[in-house]
Amino acid sequence: MVLTYEEKYHVHDDTTTITKSTAGWSNDTPALINFNLTAQKVVLILYSGHAYGDAISNDSFGGSLAINLDAARVAITHYAPIVNGKAWGAVVVWLGLLAAGAHSVQGQVAKRQASTQITDRRLLVVVFDGVAADFGYVRDTTAASTVGTAWANDPNGSLSLNTPACQALVIYGQSCNGSVANESTYGKKTRIDIDASYQSVQMNASFALFDAENTCEAVIRSLTAALHTFTGQFGANVGGETVRIHERQLAVLLFAATLETDFAESSVAVTVAGTALGNDTQAHVSRNIAATRYVLAVYSASKLYGQSGTGTAGGKMVAVNIDGTDYTLTGQTPIASTEKNHKAYFTDVVTLAAGVRTVDGRFASFAAAQTARVTHRTLCVLWFPPLAGPAYGGGFNPAPALRALLGR
Repeated sequence: MVLTYEEKYHVHDDTTTITKSTAGWSNDTPALINFNLTAQKVVLILYSGHAYGDAISNDSFGGSLAINLDAARVAITHYAPIVNGKAWGAVVVWLGLLAAGAHSVQGQVAKRQASTQITDRRLLVVVFDGVAADFGYVRDTTAASTVGTAWANDPNGSLSLNTPACQALVIYGQSCNGSVANESTYGKKTRIDIDASYQSVQMNASFALFDAENTCEAVIRSLTAALHTFTGQFGANVGGETVRIHERQLAVLLFAATLETDFAESSVAVTVAGTALGNDTQAHVSRNIAATRYVLAVYSASKLYGQSGTGTAGGKMVAVNIDGTDYTLTGQTPIASTEKNHKAYFTDVVTLAAGVRTVDGRFASFAAAQTARVTHRTLCVLWFPPLAGPAYGGGFNPAPALRALLGR
């Protein structure tokens, strides 16, 4: 058995500003989803919070984001803007089985020092029909470190699954908690390794004056029926430097080998001048779908350390465009034009009718006089077919009962 898309719930690009200036965890109030399951299901939760643009009310120590599921904090990531008043963005991932009944997902935020601010967010809950064998998930808070530029396995960010012939969506997110130990001033690189035979293009972590940072990346791979191992890897951008991981989430979702998917990855540099979003020409997908599809896209964009572009006044905002509509937006400002920066984001599950449809990663600068640059990226697109009944964006879905009657 493999996962089948069933329904979605989402908070779509809410732009309410939340300022956190007291100690402890607080709710990111707009990032709340209540939903009900009629049976046990596999559920993927993606939560992203951002401070958009410059001159916002953030101190340089940033804070932490969390997914709170049914009154339990189940996943966290740490972030920091480069300096006071600059942009930031982060993604938190949770994947697991939820029992039948009512459930509640709440995004949460904690500040590090004086204050931290969220100016927009996205919270997505995707429900799949499946069982425990159809996915794998690791969330671990054991500290890990490595010295130098050689790639090292994240010793607490790995899992093995005995899979059928299938397609796997793999999501790996990690962060360094600056309140525990500061990151290298040059930041780190991360990637996804599968079976020690495939390694994704690298993502370069942002950093903030020796403080917190995070990356998140996704890939799609076709797998044979066998035992497969999925591992996050990391290394320093500069020799002799020590880089650290304090929290990681590794999610692997197994889908039918026949599922329509597209995956793009590239290390070719692309630039966009000014504030108008432009296409990342290395992150483009076009597909002629024969019938209605429910589309989920994940785009990760990074600029390699030492590459020029995205000056300190400019920063970078990132979007995902599905069939002409920009669905997501986030940003990060580097401390210097040659420094690395990284942003990952995801769309809603978008309903598309039959025809030729396109998906593009897009980005732009925060300032008209600046140029933004992407040197490494991955773009994952999954085109889920309808179930044996309509797929609803909330509420009762009759498809599981119909499949049971049909013996499917």
